[in-house]
Amino acid sequence: MPLHPAIEFWLKVFTVLAALVAMVVTWRTHADRTTFEMIDRLYTLCHALEAHALRDWYLAHLYCIGAGEYEVVKARIRHPAAAEPARWPEFLVKEKLFAIHVFIVYEQIYYQRLHTTRSLNPRRYKFLGDMLSYFTDRLVLQNPRLIAFLQADPTGAGLHLEECSRKFLAEAIAAASGGHTPQDPEGPFAP
Repeated sequence: MPLHPAIEFWLKVFTVLAALVAMVVTWRTHADRTTFEMIDRLYTLCHALEAHALRDWYLAHLYCIGAGEYEVVKARIRHPAAAEPARWPEFLVKEKLFAIHVFIVYEQIYYQRLHTTRSLNPRRYKFLGDMLSYFTDRLVLQNPRLIAFLQADPTGAGLHLEECSRKFLAEAIAAASGGHTPQDPEGPFAP
């Protein structure tokens, strides 16, 4: 027995609406899961930086936020490191590699935010903006040694930065600091 045309029409409308709702819910669930996985991966990168600084105590100054904290940690590194001047070349190489690692983590976050659509993923976009701000406004901006590495490499090539991410970082730092950023071109291993 055929359905009444009005009932058949409303069943089709309901089916289409249910399919649309299911697609939106599936897309939103996938977007949330992807965001949560991305957050976990980014924090894993930050934990890797921290673990590296904990393991190699003479690199801890590169993870300091604020010139005051930086100077205190630098002095604590300089005293025991002074007893091992033969290892200073090793310390300097590892210091630069750790700085490169910091900048690569920053750049990864920069590119993730650059390629995140604000209108489709507003929460992910905001989170990535906050993570980016951690690097531009806090860690790099307030670490005199990281600023010195950045200033010594105006193209970013030696720090393995791409031009657009280096430019974004330089502009963010200049805007936040008004062009007055303390820098330490020597670090704790200077004679």
